[in-house]
Amino acid sequence: MPQQSSQPLIQPIEITLSVLNSQLEAGAIAKLYEEFDTNKPYIQVSGFLGQYRNRTLFGDKYVGVQLSEGLGKFFHTIDLVVPRRLLEVGFHEGQYVSVRGLLGVRCRKFTFAFSISVDQITRAGRAQVETADSESSLSIEMLKILGVKRNQFRLPPEGKISVAVVHSRSSGSEVLDDFCHQFNPRSQKIQIKSIPANVSDSEALAAAISLADGDVIAVIRGGGDQSEISELDTPSVVAAFAKKDAYRVLGIGHARTSTVLDLLCEYSATTPSAAGAHINEVVTRALRDITKIEELSRERAAGLTELEDLRKALGGRDAALKRERDDRETVLRKERDEQAGAFRKEREAMEARFRIREVRLYQMCALIACISLVLGFVIAWRWLH
Repeated sequence: MPQQSSQPLIQPIEITLSVLNSQLEAGAIAKLYEEFDTNKPYIQVSGFLGQYRNRTLFGDKYVGVQLSEGLGKFFHTIDLVVPRRLLEVGFHEGQYVSVRGLLGVRCRKFTFAFSISVDQITRAGRAQVETADSESSLSIEMLKILGVKRNQFRLPPEGKISVAVVHSRSSGSEVLDDFCHQFNPRSQKIQIKSIPANVSDSEALAAAISLADGDVIAVIRGGGDQSEISELDTPSVVAAFAKKDAYRVLGIGHARTSTVLDLLCEYSATTPSAAGAHINEVVTRALRDITKIEELSRERAAGLTELEDLRKALGGRDAALKRERDDRETVLRKERDEQAGAFRKEREAMEARFRIREVRLYQMCALIACISLVLGFVIAWRWLH
């Protein structure tokens, strides 16, 4: 016989899943308040601001905006609930910011999700940005947050291409001349806009890139070692460069070292002059393709005109054939009508002759009958007398 356990049976608590989920959430919040030793954990953290323009907007708040920091296995992120008015005052994706707000937790389908309801957001100080840059150097996760995409060169409908060139303010004349000498000075198709900037200051460089507007965005510099061009790898510069919806070209010369911008741009050149030569080649090829397309369009238009003329000629011939056919049918119809009229007249004449013969036959029969009657009377009278 099975042995009965001497331990008392524990009576299970009957509860629904929704109530259990709510109680777990309440317990997590209570534990959170206990850890921060406060009724409402009000915190301030810093990190890289993720994309928010494609996030869900509930009322006047963006939900699910990510704030991240760190690399690889040390990469951390948390969701933000940010009022729209706080973001749309100059903040952009990839910027290193400091946020302040109330830390909260939700339990959904037995999965805990932490978020910060932000009531204040500021730009991080210079020391914080340098610390973050030295630790992060823009990880792959950060590039994913920026939403990096490739931009194909698109020729404007009017055929005029604007090239915005961000270059060093100190050696801008020499570097810009090397860049511009690659273009045909007589060409009216390319318009170059010079944007000088202090490339040793990441914020100034990011602002210059943000101001650059054109079909092609080029960032050029005479060159330098890794320490001299490290500003190109800062998050603000990379974020500004990644946001550009244009054909992006990078031209850093001389002591060539790799930067994060090399991963973002559509073409990376070894010198500013090589960058200008590439842009000139791309534009020339695009204009040549447009010329071929225009020639093909003209040939197609000429072919369509020829087909239209042939159609009109065939239409005129068809009309002449139709008129000839109608005339022939009219003649045949007239001949048939004439033949039918002649046949009808002939038949009427024959019927008239038959009627005359029939009348004459009746008259002859009546005459014979009268003669027979008279002869009978005569014979009878003679016989009686």
